[in-house]
Amino acid sequence: MLERPVGAGEPVSPGLAALLGTSSAPHSPAAAKDREHLALLGTTAMGSEGFAALQALADDPAVLALYERLDALASAPADDPRIAPLAADLVAAVPGAVLEAIPDSGPVVTGFGEALLADYPPAQAEVVRLVMTGMTGVTGGVNRRRR
Repeated sequence: MLERPVGAGEPVSPGLAALLGTSSAPHSPAAAKDREHLALLGTTAMGSEGFAALQALADDPAVLALYERLDALASAPADDPRIAPLAADLVAAVPGAVLEAIPDSGPVVTGFGEALLADYPPAQAEVVRLVMTGMTGVTGGVNRRRR
């Protein structure tokens, strides 16, 4: 999720600065992308509660292996057999508190999901799409599952 701690001059919310400030993850192209997407989310509906909920995920050393698996899909086709298992593992890694922090109206502004997917190569975009689908329940609301 996080490539490096936030820099002093970066314009991010206090909640995001706290989350990014604890990062010690090694370089990963997918982690760098997550950092950019989190910064963008920080300008929309995601508040400090959401970023605080992500802290457990950022602190989990198993997340690094998930990033490595996502990075390995950078040049894979959208029908690669590694996609579905990785998406399932990513959804399973999301703490229940993160889902609880997502507003009932959804986590982001209209069009963000489409823009997010367009930022990834095909196989990675498919993983992210499946993760978004797995984290959101039926149309009209967020699946408030607890882990």
